Amino acid sequence: ARAECSLDGPLPATARCLSPSDFGCHNALLPADGRLRFFDFEYAGWDDPAKLVCDFFCQPQIPAPAASRPYFTEAIRRGLGLDESFVQRAGLLFPAYQIKWCCIMLNEFLGGERARRDFARGAATPEARKEAQLAQARLALQRATTGVAACGSS
Repeated sequence: ARAECSLDGPLPATARCLSPSDFGCHNALLPADGRLRFFDFEYAGWDDPAKLVCDFFCQPQIPAPAASRPYFTEAIRRGLGLDESFVQRAGLLFPAYQIKWCCIMLNEFLGGERARRDFARGAATPEARKEAQLAQARLALQRATTGVAACGSS
């Protein structure tokens, strides 16, 4: 209610970016030419850049340091030529994305796409993967509910 930005209406197309959703270092390559490249756009779409920031700091594969979130947010703001409302949205939406990522970590318990996950994750038994994902989700939920700035460790 105290925010100067609104979360009620759609974001203008000019303020959106291509958001990979699973945006993290585990889906990036830094070749010899020094130009960072991202891959794995399975869940990508045109969205609020605030989603990109939140996803980057909540994805559990390779956690980004919590202390880097303000710097990363500002770099995205400058790089995309966005105003301060973007920074506010990223801050306001972050707790919701923390909970969203807790739910994503629990996808291991869903029956759908099990064959794909089994193939992708190799030899670990489904029970072991469920245990690991449940532990990871519990830790992320604890961090979200105690005000820790990132889903991953710093």
